[in-house]
Amino acid sequence: MTNIQKVKNILISKKPWDAILNERELFGETIDEMDGVQHVNYHFEGGVLEHVKLAFDSMMEIPGHDWFDLLLVLFHDVGKKKALAENDGKNMAKHELYSSDWFYEWNKKFDIFGGNPFPYLAPGRWVIEKHMEANQLYSAKNAYKIMNIVTDPYFPRLARLATADGLATLDESGKPMRLFSEILELPRVKRWIGQPKPCPIVLADDFIEHGVPSACTEELVEFGLKLQINNNQKDPERIIHDVLSCDKMKDIIDRAKAMLGQS
Repeated sequence: MTNIQKVKNILISKKPWDAILNERELFGETIDEMDGVQHVNYHFEGGVLEHVKLAFDSMMEIPGHDWFDLLLVLFHDVGKKKALAENDGKNMAKHELYSSDWFYEWNKKFDIFGGNPFPYLAPGRWVIEKHMEANQLYSAKNAYKIMNIVTDPYFPRLARLATADGLATLDESGKPMRLFSEILELPRVKRWIGQPKPCPIVLADDFIEHGVPSACTEELVEFGLKLQINNNQKDPERIIHDVLSCDKMKDIIDRAKAMLGQS
């Protein structure tokens, strides 16, 4: 039996959390890395492992969840111990990035996903890395940033993780501090749910016509889309002008020209 099948069997069992603890060797040091680690912020449900267990239980109640959702819950906060160490015990900033790295290294060590890990590693790492940004959508005002997260094809899985995470983040009275379902109802978020990422109205060829090397057009097109979304800009010429006038974009163009030996 392959390791991925072993993991699936554990997570689809009647008592998956107990099965994880019974087969903890398959998950490396993941449980130990969280056990005994205390939060230093607004979590009142206990330490990291207690929070993850509560989030795990919450995920099991979410309609449409699958074994992979449960796996991502298990790993989403495993980086908090390292984050505490990196931040002198003051906070857990960047723990989502460390958690993503841990997830990657776990697969690498145990060859969980076999010879073609991309279908699991790509969505898994993205969801883990974005779970903090998902909760920050509550106060986010940047339309482009909101759009980029909500229109991503992995967003439904992220929404389930953020929902479980929110239900497991308790205040002093033992109630969830914020429900992710409330975030999904915010007009600036809701407008993008189920929508594809908008197409830019200024494309690579448009910049090439203005003497921009093709090697850097991808970044310029994306920046143009950002202006298009944030400023509700619909005039292609104005977008081209604003992109080419931006100092950051000028630097990108200059570096591309230098690499090509152009002046």
